Amino acid sequence: MYCPHCGNKLPDDAQFCNCCGNSVIETHPGQPEGRETEPKESGGNAIKIVLILVIAVIAIAILVAGSMLMKDHVETQRAARDAQQALEAAEEEQAKYGDQTAEEDDNAAGEEDDSEPEDPDDDDDADDDEDGEAIVEEPAEKSQAYTDFASRLEALQSEFTSGDAGADNATMTANADDLYQRSDALLNDIYQYVKANTDSSTFASIQQEERNWIAQRDAKAETDASDWVGGSGYNLIYLSSRTESTLDRCEALLNYID
Repeated sequence: MYCPHCGNKLPDDAQFCNCCGNSVIETHPGQPEGRETEPKESGGNAIKIVLILVIAVIAIAILVAGSMLMKDHVETQRAARDAQQALEAAEEEQAKYGDQTAEEDDNAAGEEDDSEPEDPDDDDDADDDEDGEAIVEEPAEKSQAYTDFASRLEALQSEFTSGDAGADNATMTANADDLYQRSDALLNDIYQYVKANTDSSTFASIQQEERNWIAQRDAKAETDASDWVGGSGYNLIYLSSRTESTLDRCEALLNYID
């Protein structure tokens, strides 16, 4: 080997030059003596970048989740407000219709008062037979249509009252939907029968009643289920409320069938 400083030839195992006295050992080939290379970073920057990315993703996820929760809350409040407004509007319309009906009843009563009073003796004679015994009037026999509708309604009411004790939520919701569909079908059958067997002026008032009832039914269902928005019980409560209202309406429409 040769001294890197003065070029003097040295033994291979020499550590110092015997001519110039400098060290001939190079700790890092290609580097000047006495200067060490700086240690390289062992992936420190890469770890920092990964941590920053993870923190950023978590922050974005929190913001998105918060935004969705806020949106759901706002939509729930809006639905409850709209349902309440619809219910109030329906009640106001129903009150107007009730006032109009009361006025018509008063006018009809006034016309009856103008007629000549009936002789009470005539009534007594009508209620007595030839032997002087009182005649008990038999209640008017209902039509076959009324009997059929009433029988279907009674069966649905019994099924609605019994419920699905012990069933899971999915089964109860499916059964509630089926019961509502059958109740709505009965209501439609009764409504169409009344329409076909009622004079146009009377049916016009029934039609207005139906419109008011639909608004009340939907508003009531929204209100009853408002506490369950976003939960597993929402559909069950909503359907049960609509079914109850529909069965009550079927019973009311039966009054228009003889």
